[in-house]
Amino acid sequence: MRSWDKFWQSHEISEAEFYYIKQRHSILSRFASGLVLEVGCGTGINSRMLSEQAETFCLDASFEAVKRSGLKGIVCDARKIAFKDGKFDLVFSAGLLEHFPSTADSKAIVDEMLRVSKKRKYVINFVPGRYSLWQIYRKLRGSAWAHGFEKTFSYPELRAIHDARILTIDGFDPFSVKGMLIKQTNSCCFERLPEKSFDNCFGEVFVVAQKNH
Repeated sequence: MRSWDKFWQSHEISEAEFYYIKQRHSILSRFASGLVLEVGCGTGINSRMLSEQAETFCLDASFEAVKRSGLKGIVCDARKIAFKDGKFDLVFSAGLLEHFPSTADSKAIVDEMLRVSKKRKYVINFVPGRYSLWQIYRKLRGSAWAHGFEKTFSYPELRAIHDARILTIDGFDPFSVKGMLIKQTNSCCFERLPEKSFDNCFGEVFVVAQKNH
């Protein structure tokens, strides 16, 4: 079983990873205000970026991840979030749900995220898309994949685990040569290549949900 404490102690953010971080920030910054919670914070970099416009909190099962974020945080299981109901204006995760093999676990996490969000406020989850060139590359990497087990999501699967009003399901890093070039070269020099979107074929997809009760 992976030691996430050890992983987050040594993990360095690559240029390719930072490309994704910037794409996520462009989405999150539209919804961030008041109190924001990142579930499964990892390095906490997206939360630190959002801290310029909102009060941000981090949550992770790894003590080292919360410590590394440099923000207010709590160590706990994402399936049992240790905050009261209706506390946050935005709750988000990036790179979390895919590490849980069970759909029941994924839904339990989303349910908890919705529980601690305020009525008519937002929950956003970023996950690997089911169909992309990046997934072909991942499969070729096999056991050498540094992040351990990761599953992918289709649009219907994302809808099924969000018991809320879905505002949008979209993505970035589409089925394109660009995403592969960025990742394989670990360079952002290809970032300006034009993107052509194909429904459900993004390297990373995200769902924006609004709590309706």
